[in-house]
Amino acid sequence: MTETNRDGTSLRGVDRAVQVLRLIAERGVVRLSEVSAELDLALGSTHRLLSSLEHTGMLARVTGSKLYRPGPALAELATTFAAPRVPDDVLPHLRELARSCGETAHLVQLVGRSVEFVANGESDRSTRVTTRLGMTMPAHATSGGKALLARYTDDTVGHLYAGRPLRRMTDRTITEVPALLADLHRVRERGYATIDGESEPDVRGIGLAVTDQTALVVGGPRHRIPAADLPYLASLLQDTAGAVLAALPEERSWCLGRP
Repeated sequence: MTETNRDGTSLRGVDRAVQVLRLIAERGVVRLSEVSAELDLALGSTHRLLSSLEHTGMLARVTGSKLYRPGPALAELATTFAAPRVPDDVLPHLRELARSCGETAHLVQLVGRSVEFVANGESDRSTRVTTRLGMTMPAHATSGGKALLARYTDDTVGHLYAGRPLRRMTDRTITEVPALLADLHRVRERGYATIDGESEPDVRGIGLAVTDQTALVVGGPRHRIPAADLPYLASLLQDTAGAVLAALPEERSWCLGRP
């Protein structure tokens, strides 16, 4: 017999949703078939459950597969209770990236609709983007944030921003969801994200995702980062991303936090 509360609402659905989230916490990603087996639930019912969790942002579909991974809402909850902790082995790679580019480099983490700057390698140039370590900025206005949002489907991004205005940082900031989705399509096509005066008027930046929740970012004065140099900077970011990924904890590397 299905357990109900005094309002007559079934609690079984809540229990099953919690079971799914526990599976995600243990495994990082799950398939429809394995969730169905674990919950002893028909495939159709399991699909509806996972779709509901995806709609709320607790889960997200891995692009081009039948896998589900933590969604932006779940990651936001996780980072609320776990202070970012970056392994020491990551920092030399950020410093080397900054040296190679001649510009400040950061590692950022997606927290809901924002990114938090959790580690940095600062340029030694007198005119530079100063460290943003510990700062939080809107994801849609940063290259790292857009690189990470592009890992989600359009539906997930649309739900994330449903009924919520996109904060304007400059007169070049994207402030409409359709325009953001169009930009994210371009990010997926080329493999990296860019900003051009969208967070600060005279700053151009490039971001590349390392995991589903962390990205590398390089930013500097617009006159020192011409658009023609972006593919070269992307190749430097790609090389560094491999080294940073190897330095991150293997388990739950989608979200930095306390072990």
